[in-house]
Amino acid sequence: MTKNEIRAAAKARRRSLTHNEIVTKSEAALTLLLPYLENADTVFCYMAAFNEPRTGELIERLISYGKRVAVPVTDTVSNTITPVLYTGRQELISGAMGIPEPKSRITVASDEIDAAVIPGIAFDRDGTRIGFGAGYYDRFLEGFKGLKIGLCYDFQVYDRLPRDTHDIPMDVIVTERTAYDI
Repeated sequence: MTKNEIRAAAKARRRSLTHNEIVTKSEAALTLLLPYLENADTVFCYMAAFNEPRTGELIERLISYGKRVAVPVTDTVSNTITPVLYTGRQELISGAMGIPEPKSRITVASDEIDAAVIPGIAFDRDGTRIGFGAGYYDRFLEGFKGLKIGLCYDFQVYDRLPRDTHDIPMDVIVTERTAYDI
């Protein structure tokens, strides 16, 4: 299958999830994800959209543990994301593609981030990630030294995906059923 065929199939399956399935699967994945973030002082985490595993609870819990959390602010002109300090739900506005972003723009340098929770359309057991195709996260992860964690549903994990030279592999993939250490 090509990347576009994989994207279409995985997105269709994700769109078919009910609200209850998203909540239940997200809570189960959170339980498996938290141990990977135990030693991180600063965590970068995507803001969930498009039926992705929910991250709001994760972000709030990390903050309650005294961790700093950065979330992406998307620039659709340069196809880049900038990590910005999360300052609370009340500070969120609708950003690019309708994804929530903080109003305040206190940037966090990549070298201050210990772990990054990254979304994707599909992953494989070797850490390969397929996103929406614009390369936002691959650009962000270039040179990133922290732990790279892909968060998805179990049905989004494939045995083997096509990988291009610019694709940045994950160190860990977490689903509602298991965590794959790469």
